Amino acid sequence: MGHQGRLATNCERRIIVTLQDVLVPTYMKMLGALSAWLGKAEAERPSDAAAII
Repeated sequence: MGHQGRLATNCERRIIVTLQDVLVPTYMKMLGALSAWLGKAEAERPSDAAAII
């Protein structure tokens, strides 16, 4: 039957995850959340915020 009818076992499968594969999506989500938070904070800032300081 050869290799055509054989399924790969767990030992034969390899998934390689790099640091970049993990960090890039994490930082993209974090920066998106930070951007949304800063936008909300700016929208809620009084118009005369500079005078208050």
